[in-house]
Amino acid sequence: FFGCYSLKSVELPDLLTNLGDGAFSGCSSLTGIEIPDGVKSIGNNTFSGCNLLANVKIPDGVEDIGEKAFFGCYSLASVELPERLTNLGNGAFSGCSSLAGIEIPDGVKSIGNSTFSDCSLLANVKIPDGVESIGEYAFLGCYSMEIIELPERLTNLGNGAFKYCSSLTGISLPDGVT
Repeated sequence: FFGCYSLKSVELPDLLTNLGDGAFSGCSSLTGIEIPDGVKSIGNNTFSGCNLLANVKIPDGVEDIGEKAFFGCYSLASVELPERLTNLGNGAFSGCSSLAGIEIPDGVKSIGNSTFSDCSLLANVKIPDGVESIGEYAFLGCYSMEIIELPERLTNLGNGAFKYCSSLTGISLPDGVT
């Protein structure tokens, strides 16, 4: 469906287990999608450029969200991440400027480079205790973020992870951060 600019909705089969790389990339009229419960993986750039995609419920079985999977989905206001999720690819939600809050599941150990960059309305972020690494520019340009609590297990904080977070008034770094 890559580049199907007029596609507004789609019904996916229940037997689907993977949403491949770029599957709906550039479908700029797509407003919503119901991802089947059997899906385990959302590929790279799967929904990138789906400008009108506003809400996504990701099924409980999804363990992997690829790089730039939702890149530039600037209407995406809410997304619920499943508890089984273990991988959030680089830039997965970059440019989702309407996203106001996100709760990262306990299974995620690393937040990749630019994962939430340019999410200008992102104010509420829950990072679980198990996260050990936050990549470069992970939250760059999250202008609405005022405070962030970093987990004690965090050992790596990438360059510019909170760059241009101009409303950020408080941050406490754990002892082992490099």
